[in-house]
Amino acid sequence: MAAATSPNQSAHDLLFKVRAQGLLRFSLRPLSAGDLRELARIRALEQVATFLPGGRLDPSQAARRVEWIAAESTRDWLTWGIGLTAIVEDLSGQLIGYCGLNWIDSASKFQICYMLSPSFWGRGIATTSVGAVIDHARMHRICDEIIGLVPIDNVRSKKVLLRHGFAHRKNIKDGPTEIEYLVRVLQFDSA
Repeated sequence: MAAATSPNQSAHDLLFKVRAQGLLRFSLRPLSAGDLRELARIRALEQVATFLPGGRLDPSQAARRVEWIAAESTRDWLTWGIGLTAIVEDLSGQLIGYCGLNWIDSASKFQICYMLSPSFWGRGIATTSVGAVIDHARMHRICDEIIGLVPIDNVRSKKVLLRHGFAHRKNIKDGPTEIEYLVRVLQFDSA
C-alpha cells in the first residue's frame, strides 16, 4: 500500500466522487475540529450507542471517544491519504454523521467505519457514503482489502456492507458482544 501524495487532494477527490454520482443531498468532507461536539452528541444517543463499540456512553465519555476517533482519522489522512469524512446534509449544512476508513494497527488493515444520526437512517446515506469511500480507496489504490466489524444484531449495517461486496469471514467476541467480521477485497483495473 502506498500513501496518497496529497491528503487534501485525496479528500477533494472523495467529495467530487459523491457529487459526480448526482447525490447533491449530502456531501462528504474531511472531519474538522468544529465537528466534534455534534458527533459526540450523535454518539451519545442510545439508538446509535447500541450498535457501536463501547455501547452507551455518557456525554463526556462520548466526547472523549469522538476526540480519539478524530485524532486517529487525522493520522490516517496524513499517513494514507484517507480517513473519516463528515457527512453533511447540503440543504441545511447540518453534520449528520461520518464515514470513512480507519487503519487498524493490530490487524494491519483498514476498517470501514460509519455513524449516522438516527433521523437520517433508512435513506440510503450510509450505503452511498460507504460506496463512495470504497470507490475512492480503489481509485487511489489505497488498500487491497477492507474489513467491516458489525455486531451480530445490527442487521441494517450488515446489509450496507453486503451491498458493497463484503463477505462473512468469521464471528469474533468483543467483550460480551458477538461481532461479525466481514471482508471486501478490492479489484483494480489493469493499468
